[in-house]
Amino acid sequence: MFAGRNISATHLALSSACAAATCAVMGQAVGNAAYLCEKYSCCPSDVGEKHISELQSEIMNDGCLVPGKKREIPLCTRKATSSLAPDEKAELFSGVERPQGESKNYVSRETGGFIEYKFASPVSGTARLVLDTDFSRTSVWDENSKKMKMPANLARNLSITAVGEDGSKKILYSSDNNYRHIILAPTHGKISSLRADFNGAWYSTESRIFSFDLMEDYNRGAAGEGS
Repeated sequence: MFAGRNISATHLALSSACAAATCAVMGQAVGNAAYLCEKYSCCPSDVGEKHISELQSEIMNDGCLVPGKKREIPLCTRKATSSLAPDEKAELFSGVERPQGESKNYVSRETGGFIEYKFASPVSGTARLVLDTDFSRTSVWDENSKKMKMPANLARNLSITAVGEDGSKKILYSSDNNYRHIILAPTHGKISSLRADFNGAWYSTESRIFSFDLMEDYNRGAAGEGS
């Protein structure tokens, strides 16, 4: 498999495909496809023929946009009792993890705010939290210092906790200097509830959240695990 300017393409197609951002997205897709090749012990061509939907899901789970597709929210999260208001649930469960048109597709939490799910029965998997990177790029440039800075509404101080089957509290992720916009935190066993607490963003009291859910039986290498 190839990604970047060494792909096979017509002259016309290569005129746009050779851009750095496009090459980066190709690399992301090829990396996800390589994972599926190993998972199913298959050839790259088989991924396109037999596993294209799963490839698209993997790409979206890693935070990339697949035009025309929406990320499916896990059933256990959709069925859970949550602290979300109905309008917030519509935003957070939209399956789109960036603003599009009139839809903001995120919820906000002031310092001290949280999102919590209580599951109908104990579940295990990986908690997935997607934060705001400021797709408009307006807050990441400091005009005075002429330097880049962290997105204003990216949660800086936050934690993800869970309650285990035995009632014990688990800290899945905790940081007072977070710079990740996607956090994957395995539950390491079954849990009855899942909660994310937000205690301030980088340059705002408002943290913006594009997605927060529990992916059952998701055991691919977790980025952002730990504190």
